[in-house]
Amino acid sequence: MTRQELATKGKALTDIIVGPDYWAKKTIHDAEVPKTDDPLHLARAQQATAFANLEGPNPFKGMNREQLSLIAYDESGTFTVNERRAAWCEAYDQDEAQRRILCAKIVDEYNRTGKVVDSLLDVLKFYKSLPAIDQAMQFPADYEAQLRSRILAGGSSESLEELSSILGLGAELDFKQISQSKDANATLKSSFNA
Repeated sequence: MTRQELATKGKALTDIIVGPDYWAKKTIHDAEVPKTDDPLHLARAQQATAFANLEGPNPFKGMNREQLSLIAYDESGTFTVNERRAAWCEAYDQDEAQRRILCAKIVDEYNRTGKVVDSLLDVLKFYKSLPAIDQAMQFPADYEAQLRSRILAGGSSESLEELSSILGLGAELDFKQISQSKDANATLKSSFNA
């Protein structure tokens, strides 16, 4: 797929697990059971449903980012919608935590040196660590080139806000309500129930 096709596909898959349609089919999603006899998978699916209803912890808490993405965007039917949602929420929470760390590094380095070369290298490393589908959905096609250009220019900028904003450049998904929260699932539920 091209980057744009990947972004379009990712958005469509994300809409299923966090969009308004999720809440319209909530009863169906809560009743969904994976097609397996594996007791661990069945238990995890129940935990994901409890998490989706704010009645338990996320069963994917602490799972690595690549695995979370594979589950969240899975179309095979291996995972329930609530499992995919729980995986997406954990990936979102991990990304937001990393963005907060990177923003703090940017501010610290800028205040110490007036430049942010080391921090921008960390931002580039974070960007490159994201699965391709997340890169395509969250950032413009020239994002890596923009970062490299800023790094080569010495990491200087006219304002700290400009540097801090680089973490959110071109996000295609508009989750303003979520970005204010440390708990994506609770915020998503409250925003779609409003």
